[in-house]
Amino acid sequence: MTLEFEPIEKSDQLEDLYDFNDQVFSAFADIVWTVDGLQEQMDENWELISVMHNNEIVAAVFLKEDDGRLLSKHTPIKLAFQGNGFSHLIKEFIEKSAKERSLTSVVNFCRVDNFRNVGLNETHGYIKLASFDLDDGARLGEWEKTLK
Repeated sequence: MTLEFEPIEKSDQLEDLYDFNDQVFSAFADIVWTVDGLQEQMDENWELISVMHNNEIVAAVFLKEDDGRLLSKHTPIKLAFQGNGFSHLIKEFIEKSAKERSLTSVVNFCRVDNFRNVGLNETHGYIKLASFDLDDGARLGEWEKTLK
């Protein structure tokens, strides 16, 4: 199975990304999942990327360079596509993106109650740095992997 990573550059792509998540699940990480919330992420210099399989959005990735590191967060995989190894392919894409930019590490943010993402971070060699309280009462974890 393969994935394609399509950067969001137009407002209709932003709408498609919003519709994908709206149909699948609600909030994740620290993003308010509205078109305005997604636009706010772009305004804060996050790169939004649709993760596609056979022309269908199956997840979204958010990337941002910060002081020699690549900050990242991503949605869970659309339910019908879970179990296909897509989460691992997304991690590989994020790490490859950091290496291509000559960055020293990748930082991933995920909710601490998202056991799949926490396990994925641990499997890929990320170390937990900190946790933060979100406005909705959830906790956001910060995980880092140093690249070679």
